[in-house]
Amino acid sequence: MYNMFDMLLKTLHVDCLGKSIDDICSNGFTKVHARNHCAHFVSHVLGIRFGELCGNLPNEKNRGKGGITNGTGATIRCNELYNGLTSRGKWENRPAFADGLLIFVTPAGNVRALLQDGTLGTMGTDERKHVGIYFSGRVYHYSNGGNRVIVDPTVERFHDKFKGQYGRKNNVSLFFAVVPYDVYEPHQDVHNIC
Repeated sequence: MYNMFDMLLKTLHVDCLGKSIDDICSNGFTKVHARNHCAHFVSHVLGIRFGELCGNLPNEKNRGKGGITNGTGATIRCNELYNGLTSRGKWENRPAFADGLLIFVTPAGNVRALLQDGTLGTMGTDERKHVGIYFSGRVYHYSNGGNRVIVDPTVERFHDKFKGQYGRKNNVSLFFAVVPYDVYEPHQDVHNIC
């Protein structure tokens, strides 16, 4: 049976790997704010549309209000992505099913008001945050420095990379969020977005 996870794995590993945001975002939000497209990539692949959308911001196809892309596109902000999903928390408290979970990395202090069981919490606006999609032990994410979709072979590799970038003394931590079926709306032609 060909299910959502089969489609997601094919999309990530076959269609997206190595592609730049220019290949993924049909709205042209690719040059502006070029240093941060991790949430943008994840949201295009999963069809997540809440908070600030790429089509609402100045881009190569949309020159302000009334532009042809207003109201279209995908979520672009990591913290809005995390805060907009209702099942979220510390990575070690993730659900038993893991494939398709979003995995976030940020200094622990950037996520506040966690419940005692390590769930929920609110992600702040600290610039040091990143998100990927966990699948089959790997983390697929957008390398802003390399300007392409990459895969880290393990969660540990993903975590260590950002400990190095964000500074080990900042208690860099991992968090999860579940994309529920009612939010998951894959791009109408998911294999052609990447």
